[in-house]
Amino acid sequence: MKKRKLIFVSLGFFAIFAIILTITGKNMHQFELSVTVNKSVDRVFTEFMNAEQASKWIKGFKSFEQISGKPGEVGAKFKMNFDENGKTIEFIETVTEIESNKKFSFEMSHEMMISSSNVSFENLGADTKIISKIVIRPQGFTWKILMPFMISHIKKRQQEDLIRFKKVVEG
Repeated sequence: MKKRKLIFVSLGFFAIFAIILTITGKNMHQFELSVTVNKSVDRVFTEFMNAEQASKWIKGFKSFEQISGKPGEVGAKFKMNFDENGKTIEFIETVTEIESNKKFSFEMSHEMMISSSNVSFENLGADTKIISKIVIRPQGFTWKILMPFMISHIKKRQQEDLIRFKKVVEG
């Protein structure tokens, strides 16, 4: 009987925690990442925009398929497929802003979250600094509860992708 009471009390606390987190918690998480690539901004931007090469530096990237619009133009949409522990995860990417050698912004949509990314390319002469500003908005009750626990992993993975990109371009 004592064990059952402990389980119910624990579940009650978890439920209260979940409700409070959902009501008062963050519905948006944002962070900024950067890396400096030892190549010209023209080369870095061109490589970054080459979706055919994305599997070399984006962990789990499997494929992409154009849905609408023209590549390299605002409004273009792509189905992006990723492998996450043997399971295919599909995102819809929509280009929201593009300025050659300066900026690429896009939104990635999935049932668990909507992620907005603004990637800028800063010309440092022979080098280029990539600055990625990311805003993640979890979708649904479950993801709003889980996102605070997942955000550090997402941030780490995005930074690792930028470092792999740097190695690919400099290699």
